[in-house]
Amino acid sequence: MPKALTRPLQPGKPFVEAGRGKRPIRRFSSWYDNRLVTKEGERILRDLDDWGIAELRKHQLIWSGLDLDTEPPLIERVPDTSFGVREIRGIDRARLRLFLLSLLWRAGATNRMEFDAVSMPESELSQLGDMIRTNNPGPLSFYPATLIQLVPSGEVHNYSPTAGVKKQLSRDGTQECEIPFFRFYFDGLIVHMHRSSRKNCAVDKTLLVGGDDLLLVSIMDTGKSAQYGYMAQVVKEANEGWPDVMNKLNPP
Repeated sequence: MPKALTRPLQPGKPFVEAGRGKRPIRRFSSWYDNRLVTKEGERILRDLDDWGIAELRKHQLIWSGLDLDTEPPLIERVPDTSFGVREIRGIDRARLRLFLLSLLWRAGATNRMEFDAVSMPESELSQLGDMIRTNNPGPLSFYPATLIQLVPSGEVHNYSPTAGVKKQLSRDGTQECEIPFFRFYFDGLIVHMHRSSRKNCAVDKTLLVGGDDLLLVSIMDTGKSAQYGYMAQVVKEANEGWPDVMNKLNPP
C-alpha cells in the first residue's frame, strides 16, 4: 500500500498493529513487499501512486485532501440517514481505474499474510499485471470498482483488504442478487472491487470508476460506518487479549 495513504497523523509516531488473533506489535510504516516487482515495475507503480494520490487529494476523496472545517463539495444527503452521494467530474477515469487495479494486483501478488484475503485465479492476476504494464484499463466488467467516502475525517488508521459478498436489487427491482467483492480501505476511502458480474446485478456505470465522465461516490458518516465498527472491534479484542502489551504500545 502506498505510504502516503497509510502514514500516521503525527510523523514518527507508530501505529499499533493488531487483529487476526495475533499479538499486537508496533509498526512505523505501511505494508511493503520488496520482492514484488523489478526496478521497472517499481517505477510504474510509483508513477501511478504519485498521480493517484495527488488526484484523490485534489478531488477531496481522502482525508489528507480535506479541509477539516468543511465538507467535500457536491454532497447530496439522503434525509434522515447517514448516507449521501457526491458527484466527481474532471478526473482521468481510465488512469484512476488503473491506479486502483494496481492496488488489487499488489494485494493478489504478494505473499504477505495481511493480504491473504485477496485471492484470484493466476490467469486473472497475470491479466491484471499485463494491463498495468501496458497502461490499459481493460474492459469495465473486469474487476469494476465503486467508491465509498467516509465524512468527516476521523481517526487515522490502516486496515488490510478483506473479501465479502454484498446484496443489491436487480435493475428492474424484482429480485435480490449477490456480488462478491474485495474491500480496500485507505485514508477515509473504501474501494469495492467486484470479483464477478451478474447480468441482473449490473451496476449503473456512473457508480463505476472509469464508467463515465461523471463518477458518483457514496458518502457515509464516519462515526456510523462499518469501518469504524471494525476498528473498534480490533481495538477491543487487543485490549482484552493483551492488556499489558497494549499499555506499553499505546500508553494512556
